Amino acid sequence: MRRNLIAGVALTLLAGGLTVVGAPGAAFAADEYTGLINYKSRYYMVKTSTNYVTQNSVNSQSGYWMRIHLSNGNYQFMNLANKGGLGIDGAKTTSGAAAYVGTYSSNATNQQWTFPKTNVPSSTETGWAMIKNAKSGLCLGVASGSTSAGAAIAQYACNASAPNQAWKMNDPGV
Repeated sequence: MRRNLIAGVALTLLAGGLTVVGAPGAAFAADEYTGLINYKSRYYMVKTSTNYVTQNSVNSQSGYWMRIHLSNGNYQFMNLANKGGLGIDGAKTTSGAAAYVGTYSSNATNQQWTFPKTNVPSSTETGWAMIKNAKSGLCLGVASGSTSAGAAIAQYACNASAPNQAWKMNDPGV
């Protein structure tokens, strides 16, 4: 079922001039829906019923994301549940502004992301990166470094040593 949904979205995106790709060796492989897990809490990024983003266990389509590569070099995340784009609420550029899933738009810079290197973890575990907003220049993190389910995801000054700002695409297996 997941492959059929993926193929339909990929064709739609390609027809709209976007490409869905995964760069070799990139921390975020793409071209299918998968989960975004936080290093510190080991919870996934999940869209709530009000479209805000929190960390939680994945038990529905709201915890699945597709990474989309834009022609300007930035990326976007599309949520499987509503095909909305991961962005910042109100396109705010201030620290602490909440992550939000809004109407998908490839032109919305508050829905565009880059993936700076993280220093977390310091062990041999690989594939972790920060998720930096193209409009604000701030990175997604779990509020107050919480390890509790339901904690908000928001943007903060990028800190390559902050485990609450380290993310990895990982299939939650739901």
